[in-house]
Amino acid sequence: MMNTTKEEIEELIGENSTNSQDQLEYVRKYEKLVDTFNVEKEKYENLSTQIEDKKSRKLKYDFFIEKLDSLTPLDKFDPILWNLMLDKMVVNSNGGFEFIYSKGI
Repeated sequence: MMNTTKEEIEELIGENSTNSQDQLEYVRKYEKLVDTFNVEKEKYENLSTQIEDKKSRKLKYDFFIEKLDSLTPLDKFDPILWNLMLDKMVVNSNGGFEFIYSKGI
């Protein structure tokens, strides 16, 4: 769509340079087309940013999954790993408890 608007602008400029016409009407048409182009360009740039963000996140996820797949399962309790993951344990007034892991998980 952006290319179509660009072509319309170029056509309007070419028409103005070869034909005699009302310059106020030309400026009105030109400004309308430029505004349309700028709106389309902003949408395009936003979509491009979103696409790049999704590509970046996909790469991170793929890397994470690759690393996760390469891990070997734990066959016994590892107190060092437990201490690294656990932030705190909360004992509730009803006797229940919650584990709060690092990063608030």
